[in-house]
Amino acid sequence: MYMSRMMKCRWLDDKNKIVHVTETISGMGTITAEVNLQDDTVTIMHTEFVEESMNETRDDRDSILHAAQAWERRQRPPHPRAIKWHEDGMKFETHPESWEWASKVVYNEIGTLYEGYRTEDEKIACSLVYELVRRNTSHGPMFHVCAHNEYDKGEQKYWYMVWVEPV
Repeated sequence: MYMSRMMKCRWLDDKNKIVHVTETISGMGTITAEVNLQDDTVTIMHTEFVEESMNETRDDRDSILHAAQAWERRQRPPHPRAIKWHEDGMKFETHPESWEWASKVVYNEIGTLYEGYRTEDEKIACSLVYELVRRNTSHGPMFHVCAHNEYDKGEQKYWYMVWVEPV
């Protein structure tokens, strides 16, 4: 049986990272909770199930916590302004050359020497995202991989940015 889930999230207290979450599960009912994103606690405030015998489960709490964390990440600006960017001005004609540069040089330094890499070459940024996601997949999640691009009107350039945030 397919159950659709719908989550609604809103800030209760942005300063202390408290999120109010309402999860509606078709055919089952509604769970309303508060999530404290600083210590990852879920407090069930109200449940309204179709059958009285039903109770919220650990899976419900995990689902609410993950939804609140994902929602909070989406509320952030596209990239942190106070990040330590590395820019080297490299550009390549082919994707294999870009991948080699990203996987041999930039990949080893991001997350240790600097938090992010900013480039005008989208091929380098694409290769770097691939390598960072591959590292997270093979070694377990170490950080969130984030990417963004924007046009700088003053410099008349497109910038491609890749940065990591600790898990």
